[in-house]
Amino acid sequence: MYCGFPTEDERVEILGLYLLKLNKDNSEETMSAIKEIAEKTENYSSADLQNIVNEAHLMAIHEVKDLDKVESIRVSSSNLINSFKKSKKSVVEADIQYFKKYNKNFREKIEEDTILKMREQRTTLY
Repeated sequence: MYCGFPTEDERVEILGLYLLKLNKDNSEETMSAIKEIAEKTENYSSADLQNIVNEAHLMAIHEVKDLDKVESIRVSSSNLINSFKKSKKSVVEADIQYFKKYNKNFREKIEEDTILKMREQRTTLY
């Protein structure tokens, strides 16, 4: 069953929630980066968006020089943007079209089967 991908507003929310787990709050600058990324990530899955945040978190970790400060790491807007630039969506356009066609055929088959069953039921009632 094809469910589609998150809308731009949903992508903002998803990215914000994943990042909130790491930063505990999202600054205005970070939210601006999230909105910018959400605009550019059409047909990215929720898992793809999570990968962007995870990669940004790894970038932030690599920036830390003092191991005592590891627990206070914050993912910055530049970490997010750089992570996005390296990212790729996991589902290509050909796959999307295939799933849409499959979903359409599946719905048509279900509708056809339902109509046949209804006709059979009417026939047995008379």
